[in-house]
Amino acid sequence: MSPVTVFFRTLRRASAIFIGVAAMFLHPPLEWRAASQGVVGAQQAPSEAAVDGLIGLLKDPDVGVRRQAVSSLAELGNARAVPALGQAINDQEPDVRWNAAISLAGFGDRRAVGPLKEMLDRERLARVTAMREDQKEDAMIVAMTAYTRLVGKDANSDLQRIADADPSLRVRAAAKSALVAAR
Repeated sequence: MSPVTVFFRTLRRASAIFIGVAAMFLHPPLEWRAASQGVVGAQQAPSEAAVDGLIGLLKDPDVGVRRQAVSSLAELGNARAVPALGQAINDQEPDVRWNAAISLAGFGDRRAVGPLKEMLDRERLARVTAMREDQKEDAMIVAMTAYTRLVGKDANSDLQRIADADPSLRVRAAAKSALVAAR
């Protein structure tokens, strides 16, 4: 990739993140306040503006921007993001889809179950060539935690399969821990 291409890709990503942060500070907050002259008005809170800006970034053509928007929405923890995260679990990019599923699981949204099970499937992970083996293991471990928290004892059969047969000692140990937590 040429240096010019790298420069413009980096500029585009940085611009998207800047737009989200700028929207948070420049967009008026929506909070009820009493003005000094007795006039009551409404303003949009900075976190609400950030949610709006980040939801808009979920449609960005750049995968990195969408992935970061999903992660940021999860960190904000605003329930207004749930419908947009529900759409993001259908993203073509596995990383965006999986981050959206983990975020939805944090809200207790069962739409995350399918993508979380996908993250626990070694065969499916093997087809994701953009991830190193340690990243795949990390994804599985994070998915186990979210999946167990979301479905409880219903996760036992999937977790037992992983605990018995996964090639990674670290993943097997995490599955055994998740089994204990699910009981």
